[in-house]
Amino acid sequence: MNKLVLHIILLSAAAALAAQDSFFTDEGSADSFEFRGSVSSVTEAALDRDAVDEAGIHCYNSVYGSMTYRSEKVDIVLSLDMEDTGLSENSWAVRVAFDEVFGRYYFSRGDFELGLLKPVWGSGDGVHVLDILTPMNFSRFIEPDYADRKEPMPMAKFNLNLGTTSRLELVYLPYYEPDIYPAAGPWTQRRSRAMSAAAQSVLEVWTPLLYDAYVIALGGGQGLAAIQTMARMEEARNALVRTDDTRTPEYSQGALRYTMALRAFDVSLVAGTVFMTEPVVTGVDMSAADIITAPNPAVLDPHFELSYERAYIGGADAAGEAFGFGFRGEAAVRITRDMEGDDPHIPNSRLGWVAGLDRNFGFIDLYLNLQTQGEIILFQDGINGPWDTDYREDYTRNVIALQIDAKPLNDNFTLAVNGAYVAEDASFRVQPSLTHVFGDIFEVKAAYSMYEGDETSLFGQFDGNDYLSVTGTLSF
Repeated sequence: MNKLVLHIILLSAAAALAAQDSFFTDEGSADSFEFRGSVSSVTEAALDRDAVDEAGIHCYNSVYGSMTYRSEKVDIVLSLDMEDTGLSENSWAVRVAFDEVFGRYYFSRGDFELGLLKPVWGSGDGVHVLDILTPMNFSRFIEPDYADRKEPMPMAKFNLNLGTTSRLELVYLPYYEPDIYPAAGPWTQRRSRAMSAAAQSVLEVWTPLLYDAYVIALGGGQGLAAIQTMARMEEARNALVRTDDTRTPEYSQGALRYTMALRAFDVSLVAGTVFMTEPVVTGVDMSAADIITAPNPAVLDPHFELSYERAYIGGADAAGEAFGFGFRGEAAVRITRDMEGDDPHIPNSRLGWVAGLDRNFGFIDLYLNLQTQGEIILFQDGINGPWDTDYREDYTRNVIALQIDAKPLNDNFTLAVNGAYVAEDASFRVQPSLTHVFGDIFEVKAAYSMYEGDETSLFGQFDGNDYLSVTGTLSF
């Protein structure tokens, strides 16, 4: 389908919905329906990519819709995302996913929520160490907004009001879902690329030996053995990296959060049993020497196994205002079984933190938001080689994030700069943007994202991904 035609259809449909002031409302009863949504159309020009097939101009679209039914005792929320992946100029590939689907029942001391949810825990602004309940989608690294990167999870959540200024949240998740990383494409992270390259190099040794075994079996009249050998070759190509099945009760999680007001600050305490977000990578039959000397290469199964280690988390956060500034902070420690730090197959415990402040300077219509996020791997003395899952050059990481918004002309026109800098590897990302709002329902944003740094650094690994984008969003 022609992309321009698709843009026009989506924006026209959204405009028709937006024109209905009382869409899905029932003014004659206490019950009510609320509907809101948006249609976005993005044109993106990759300016710095080396691969010819990844350069050029791409267009893709997304539609978001959320419907809420409210009654005296029950709320039902249904939110959907529909996205045109923009992978082909001649076809329209669409991904439809639930954003949130849940019910909420009110009782005298609070409420109970059940379904697919993605609550945010922690006082940071798009930067957290206490937001532990749902996985993140890094298919486009950190380009989408924080809320858009979050994936929903099935959970049961009790919210109990303990007086007028305190609240207790109890959450149970039946399984664990890892963060999402692309296996190929311009946003593939360095660790994934290295793992795929290592697996491919082993295949280059193993596959010829399998083919030789296939020829020998076929020549000796062992047709079944030949078919089995060929099947092994196909299996190996399609399963170089395998992940543990985390959708089992063994991977269930639970957490609680207690929030209270202390003068000008809201303070929360968090505890729970969750999983480390970084996988433990184990190589199986990955030694080239063992493959070459194996009596029967068909019985080998070279691949990487990804597993996830349970951790116990405890932490606190606070947010409030003082001296005209907004202050916020989070701190959390994740404790694993490796209390000495010397088990190469178990991640070490970690301490993480977030600190930030923001302020509106009203006399010049300027908003400043400064945050820092840090992490340190504990028990570093036990890490004794590159084969350890925690081995790296720096065992601490500090990322400084800055956001500046200005409205030099009027409230409808915003000039912004977002940036992040890693202190240890000197890599950074900068995104200047211009946004104009028309009539509170239509927004146009032009932005330029730039990555710089060494190819082994956090942001420098995407040094070839600079791009210019123009986004039109119609809200209703």
